[in-house]
Amino acid sequence: MRDFLQKYFLSIKIICYLRSPVAFMQSLFQQRLKGGVAELKPERLYSSYRNLVEKFVKVFGVEHSTFVQFSKESLIDGDVVADVASRINEDKNNIKVKRANEGLSAEAAAVLFVYLRFSAPNVMDREAYKRSKKLVALLKGFGENKLLFGEKYYSFVEHERCHDLKWLKKHVGCTMDEKFVAKKNTVIVNSAEDLVCYCKSVYPDFIRHLAENNKGNVKVIDVVRAVDAFC
Repeated sequence: MRDFLQKYFLSIKIICYLRSPVAFMQSLFQQRLKGGVAELKPERLYSSYRNLVEKFVKVFGVEHSTFVQFSKESLIDGDVVADVASRINEDKNNIKVKRANEGLSAEAAAVLFVYLRFSAPNVMDREAYKRSKKLVALLKGFGENKLLFGEKYYSFVEHERCHDLKWLKKHVGCTMDEKFVAKKNTVIVNSAEDLVCYCKSVYPDFIRHLAENNKGNVKVIDVVRAVDAFC
């Protein structure tokens, strides 16, 4: 890629935005959930920063690479679009923004997790993606709380992946210190059991949501059976 780009540009600068570990794990959990896989084990959700970053440093050099923590505190005006615009000397208003990959509410995530874990095959393939995509569309607008990974995940990062964070700090100067902080309007999850229990508590609301929003585009009988088995 570097050799190809050098044919067209005098200089190349890499700007890489890195989520903090648990925030990254939460994002990956939701991404996989919407793709048809229900996976909560921290070792399956953690992504190595070294694997992500080292290839850019080796190919383009650390002097041509900028690594920024993806958080409101680290971004200019707390906005990634404004931050990118500033770093490439571009007017933010000239950048067209398209919001994608919006997160599920805690309620929607709990229902989808139970369905995928206990009814649908827990594998990521084309059919699983199609099923999940339809169900995600149906669950849009259901619930208002945000899912938040609990202390178990922070402990995992601190004790099991500390070597990866030390490498990141030493080689690119990016510190990923992160502590668990409970927030309002959140549902704290440390295990699959937590999501199943929460699914039980929102089951009546889920049934009402189905009655009001399903227009026949989604066959929900398997979803109801899977959720009903625990409620």
